[in-house]
Amino acid sequence: MTASALVAYINNYVSSSLVTVYNPGGFVKCKISIDNNLYRLRLIGNATYIQQLKIHINEFDFSVICCKTEEEAIIYEKSTKPVLEKVKQCIS
Repeated sequence: MTASALVAYINNYVSSSLVTVYNPGGFVKCKISIDNNLYRLRLIGNATYIQQLKIHINEFDFSVICCKTEEEAIIYEKSTKPVLEKVKQCIS
């Protein structure tokens, strides 16, 4: 998303350095700054659905009726474990 925003900005498809990028999961804003030919990109408001919950709420309490973890979150968790282990090995 940040790459799309940068390309759009460099090629004058957008006039602002704050670019809103839409995708099937929602949207984010990308802030582009240029200083001495150095590009800085900031991704603002990135969000991913992790779980779907059904909750029963009453006046004083709540209870979770159903909880479903999204497949993207499960895959992400599995993919980051080996990386985190390698980082821990390198810094210990």
